[in-house]
Amino acid sequence: MTEATVNMQQQTLSWLDIVAAIVAVLLGTGAVAELLAFFVGESSSARVVTASWLLLYAWALLKLGSGDQLQWLAWLFRYRLLLILILAAAAASFLWSIDAALTMRRAVHFIGTTLLAFYLGYRFRFGLLMALLAGILALLMVASLVAVVVLPDLGIQIYEGKLVWKGVFPDKNTLGFSAAVLLLMLVVIFGAVRQWGVRLILLAGMATALLVLIGSHSATSLVAMVVGVTIMAIFFTIARIGMVRFGGIMLLLLFGIVGALFVQGVDLSALFSLLGRSTDLTGREEIWQAVKLLIADHPWTGTGYGTIWSPTPESEWQQSLLNITWTAYHAHNGFFQVASQLGLVVTGLAILFVLQLQIEAIAVYLRASHMMAAILVIGFQTAYLVSNLTEAYFMVDRNLFWMLQIALPVALLRLVETPVVIAPYDVPAAETSHNGRGTIVNHYQAGLSQ
Repeated sequence: MTEATVNMQQQTLSWLDIVAAIVAVLLGTGAVAELLAFFVGESSSARVVTASWLLLYAWALLKLGSGDQLQWLAWLFRYRLLLILILAAAAASFLWSIDAALTMRRAVHFIGTTLLAFYLGYRFRFGLLMALLAGILALLMVASLVAVVVLPDLGIQIYEGKLVWKGVFPDKNTLGFSAAVLLLMLVVIFGAVRQWGVRLILLAGMATALLVLIGSHSATSLVAMVVGVTIMAIFFTIARIGMVRFGGIMLLLLFGIVGALFVQGVDLSALFSLLGRSTDLTGREEIWQAVKLLIADHPWTGTGYGTIWSPTPESEWQQSLLNITWTAYHAHNGFFQVASQLGLVVTGLAILFVLQLQIEAIAVYLRASHMMAAILVIGFQTAYLVSNLTEAYFMVDRNLFWMLQIALPVALLRLVETPVVIAPYDVPAAETSHNGRGTIVNHYQAGLSQ
């Protein structure tokens, strides 16, 4: 695919595309549903939000097909085969699901959410997409501060006997990780710009995001942010001193270590105790033990996508399957959650997919033409992986963080003339390199001028 073709596909954006992207991000954060539920009631909120998601899925499919017919589908099969297999498994899991109707509904949303995220990454230039994300998240941080002060019934929740911030988000952890993601983006933009007036604005934004993150009392999000920023700082420094290839090797080693933590189920109680949290990880150890037993009972198929972690007042199978007396809405570990729903084979595919995305980002980093964009993707994916050690954002439908996991790597690959992919099923030959200057700000400015 030539650079001219890629640019033409990414330049044919209308104002409706921008509106769709803004609405998708707002819905993905859960802020729209939370605000509607607070002001007009949960039933009305659910209807409006569900209809909005369905419209967005249809819009994404329409826009993908209208621009280049089936080229996007060919791109998807060539560079995202693992993702297609994962989506197919989720769709087929109704055949063995403990609640087939619920699985079918959730699978539709999961496929739709993933398709919407792919549309954002495929059609939007990286800089413009990041500018929209950072702008929306910054506004939500300000809105959350206002909610904490003016509408405490909305902006504050009781957690372990303490008052913590949740702002306009569904819960404190979503607020916390949203603030962490915003911090990662602002740090990268800060490193890319040279105007001190802009840098002062960015510093103010970082201070606000950090304040909100601390107010949320989300220990996982705080750790994920620190790890992500540290990784980005290390790779930026390595690039400055001309040791880029060493950086790629180091990240692969680090990613392997963090991945091993998932497999081994590392004891994080000491770290949480250091952060002033309960040593039993706020009940996570109990749910992890229950999930491991559930996986042992359903090792190959799981219980069906979107079932065990979507309990309803009418369903009693969660308590019986997990042998718990309280309601849990996720497994507090991303890969445990996938394994419990879709089995160990699909979990293995998911791990390979995560590795593929990180290797792609490293490959772009090594080319040094779009280094700042690659550093952001590397930092986000590392923070995302760390967050999934004690939370569950992986392969979750209608979730902004899963959408970013899909959209950002796709947008990064679209920055280069020929997608740089190292995957077990496709290693394309190198072609003419992209001649752009390759900074976040350059692509942000190019996106705004289109």
